[in-house]
Amino acid sequence: MLRSAIMNFDVADFPKISKHARIGWEHKPSVAEELAIVRHRMSEIASIAGLDTELVMTMGNHDVRLDTFLSQNAPAFEGVMGFSLRDHIDPSWAISWQVEINGCDPASVLVKHRHRSGASATKANVLAAGRSIVTGHSHQPGITRISHGARHLYGVDAGCIAALNSRAFVGYTEMAAASGLANWASGFAVLTFKDGLLLPPELVLVVDEEAGLAAFRGELINVNARALH
Repeated sequence: MLRSAIMNFDVADFPKISKHARIGWEHKPSVAEELAIVRHRMSEIASIAGLDTELVMTMGNHDVRLDTFLSQNAPAFEGVMGFSLRDHIDPSWAISWQVEINGCDPASVLVKHRHRSGASATKANVLAAGRSIVTGHSHQPGITRISHGARHLYGVDAGCIAALNSRAFVGYTEMAAASGLANWASGFAVLTFKDGLLLPPELVLVVDEEAGLAAFRGELINVNARALH
């Protein structure tokens, strides 16, 4: 059985080099600090996924800030080791703008960080793509089904795996993420294929960040307890 783990989110924010101004006196991590966290977290995911799992990362609009900033401000260093995000990601992770599952097959699924935006992005995405599509840009995990007879297409937003009370979200959302006003949720999507056909996608949602509780298939899973074994 082939398994793949796809990081379809912005793995980094790079606020120090963002075009957006600093909000008040909030602390913004340095590029070095953020890259260190990215390596650590991606290493955790890789270790849990196991050696028999294909690892893929799709580039998000925040991820590309590093290469964009360096190409604009230090163009003479193009090609020098360390001047690309790729240089700071474990080579076991493949990096691309998007992932095509099943290629040109009518049952193909497109995975990319963003396509349409807004609260109705899942529906707008699948209508625009004309096939099943998985994104993560809106941070609002959800699934929209569009059916044409026996053919079912799905628009999936995988949400985000960062904690909603993360320091990165406090000023950015004016506390809306942590207080539930942004309709964001921590979690991820699970896609299962049978004979090349995408079965109805499923969501894993974080119910209690502090307690380590996540909901999946009608059960509460204690992530912290499992990590001890």
